[in-house]
Amino acid sequence: MTVAAEGSMAKARRFAAWSALIAAPLAWLNIVLYLVVSGGDTALLFDPARALVLPAGMIDLFRFGQLLDSFGYYLPMLPIGGYLCARLRGGGGPLVDAAAWSLVVYVMLGIIGTSMQTIALPLLADMHQSTDPVVKAGSETAWLLTVHIAQRAFWWMEGPTFAFWALVTGAAMRAQGLRFGRLLMALGAGYALYFLLAFIRADAVAELVELVAVLPVPLWLILLGSDLWRDRA
Repeated sequence: MTVAAEGSMAKARRFAAWSALIAAPLAWLNIVLYLVVSGGDTALLFDPARALVLPAGMIDLFRFGQLLDSFGYYLPMLPIGGYLCARLRGGGGPLVDAAAWSLVVYVMLGIIGTSMQTIALPLLADMHQSTDPVVKAGSETAWLLTVHIAQRAFWWMEGPTFAFWALVTGAAMRAQGLRFGRLLMALGAGYALYFLLAFIRADAVAELVELVAVLPVPLWLILLGSDLWRDRA
């Protein structure tokens, strides 16, 4: 590797490390805000009659949480995945490249889902205040459609896209002596299991598996970011 290439990789490593370390607390804070808004009842958002009458402050918290989601679970994955792809490509071959593209799709799905809900909730909540029963019913139908498309279509398809990236990248990390590859593979398996359970409509179990798969992602980000920052990789 040339001196210029080594310098470029070092910059990419530092950027990936910072991205991971900043993303982790944002991701956890997003989960906290989601629980605050829903009062611990994750079904609230799927009930338009309750979701659209949330106080303005709670709607703002929800919108802020979706923003944190984008900058916690999604956008930082691009520099992280890009660095790992460049680092692992030599030993992993084309499969590592394919996994990186899968991660890009995962990020796109996630951001589309967060953006839809961020825009739609305050708009439809305002419409829901109308005294016209047709407008009120229309706003409820529109929100129900929005939240189902966002969370049970776009976010649901995060399962296989993240799983493919995590399983391939984690295996390559283990093969090439990088740390925390096994944990990444476990996260990928959790995402894949959630995808399958949600498909067969085992909703209660799928929701539990989703939490088990999603909550440790920031932990992996902290571990990886710290490791990259210390240049152990």
